[in-house]
Amino acid sequence: MDAGPVMRMGAPESPSMGFGHVGWGLLPSLLLLGACTAVTRWDVGGSWDGLVTLTGEAATPRSSTVTDPRAGEQADRIRLCELETLTFSLHFVPIQEGLPAAIEIRVGRPLCQTGRADMVGGSVLVWTEIQPETLAARPSSSWTVSGHLDVDDFDNRGLPELDVGESATVETLSGSLALSASDGSGGLVLIEEATFELQVIARKFERTIS
Repeated sequence: MDAGPVMRMGAPESPSMGFGHVGWGLLPSLLLLGACTAVTRWDVGGSWDGLVTLTGEAATPRSSTVTDPRAGEQADRIRLCELETLTFSLHFVPIQEGLPAAIEIRVGRPLCQTGRADMVGGSVLVWTEIQPETLAARPSSSWTVSGHLDVDDFDNRGLPELDVGESATVETLSGSLALSASDGSGGLVLIEEATFELQVIARKFERTIS
């Protein structure tokens, strides 16, 4: 599991991605001019909405995003039949130390199988100060998670031929969700009557090796 999102207070986020180094066997002309190659990246994400009860509040309709724990484009192909864990973000909760940022759930079977799946594990990611004025979402041992997930529909559309700059939805998943998360001091996140949609997307782009 990745460490989770990081929020540096007072400074904008500036994500970057490195692509490694050039092998010594390339011709000098390629080293000078750069070489291009087409690569495919994979991402999985979607949205959810439902009735949410937070500590000291009444049930309120809310919506946010859902992804896998890696949360971002990957070089390796993503298949929903190989995933058993999802992260449901809580974007409507203020970013503040000690408050929940997301709920990660794990079911005991591949997500591509339709029907009900009880949660066999999970954790609440809580905003934690990792250094002065920097908060990061980290799993908290104080919270427990329970509930179930129902997969209503799964569709594998296959990977089409993509040109550089094109993307395609390869797999889709939809269903419903009910969960309860609580800590030992009265903290509560209750999600009821929730539905979610998830997509696996392939993108092809041109990468320059220099």
